Amino acid sequence: ELMALAIETDSTRVMTLASGFANGDFGLQGGYHGFSHHGERPDHTDALKKIEGNQIAQMSYLIDLLKEKEDPLNGGTLFDNTMILFGCGMATGTHSCRNMPLVLAGGGFKLGEHCVMPAEDPHRLKACNLLLSMLQNFGLEIDRFGTSTGTLAGLEWS
Repeated sequence: ELMALAIETDSTRVMTLASGFANGDFGLQGGYHGFSHHGERPDHTDALKKIEGNQIAQMSYLIDLLKEKEDPLNGGTLFDNTMILFGCGMATGTHSCRNMPLVLAGGGFKLGEHCVMPAEDPHRLKACNLLLSMLQNFGLEIDRFGTSTGTLAGLEWS
């Protein structure tokens, strides 16, 4: 609710939310980091499903709040003009960043589908290509971000 209010009042244009997890939340004993190094153990992967399910539910709630508010500066809703990226810093408990799951919502992109970019595993694109696309959509006139190799083909502005 605070994030939606900050966007609505144009108090900020960029925010980061690091969603924490305290020992005992959801009836779980342990920490997120320990669960993330699950080694495919069912008790750890089940714990991650609870934690990350809550994180997705919170993101969904933020999206709903932004869809309810008109954007007096840009037209449309606040959701139409706000980019939301959900993800984590690694894809597996072995600190791999290959095949990292990310969710992009809003921001004027044509969205609504699951994409693997590209489908051929050895040619997968770096997440920084997505970040470069987002920065350009935000209005920055740059052609590189980190170790990006370009923007994401197929990720189009609506």
